[in-house]
Amino acid sequence: IDSEINRALRHGSPMSLLMLDVDHFKRINDTWGHSAGDEVLKTIGKLLRESCRVYDIPGRYGGEEFCILLPETVPGNTTVVAERIRQRLESTKLACGDDSITVTASIGIAGMEAPSGGDILSPAALIDRADRALYSAKNRGRNRIEMWDAELLVAADGAISH
Repeated sequence: IDSEINRALRHGSPMSLLMLDVDHFKRINDTWGHSAGDEVLKTIGKLLRESCRVYDIPGRYGGEEFCILLPETVPGNTTVVAERIRQRLESTKLACGDDSITVTASIGIAGMEAPSGGDILSPAALIDRADRALYSAKNRGRNRIEMWDAELLVAADGAISH
């Protein structure tokens, strides 16, 4: 993220970040075990790599969260990408032990337009914005995408469950 933010600043280009969290992942581990959960995460990682452009950077952020960095992408244009990923995940059968299951995900989006003095973000601030948008998606029913909005800063910082 550091190097992509620096590149965006150097070239005055936009960038976006998607933060994806698998909905109700604990149920998978509790029902089929952690090794099945690990296989589900690997399959999701592969699906994300296949859903990205060559220069996009998908990665596991932690637990059942993934980030996808989208260089040269205006934040408003990322909703199409995020929705495509969300729908693809929802319609894909994933091996889980001897069964196959479908999972859904909530996705938060944040980014910078062509950076100028007022909208330069640190990596931590960009991640925080995407994370707040993700929590908003979770709180609004899961299996959806939400864009970062400054109103999320003033939203209650109460308990937000993954």
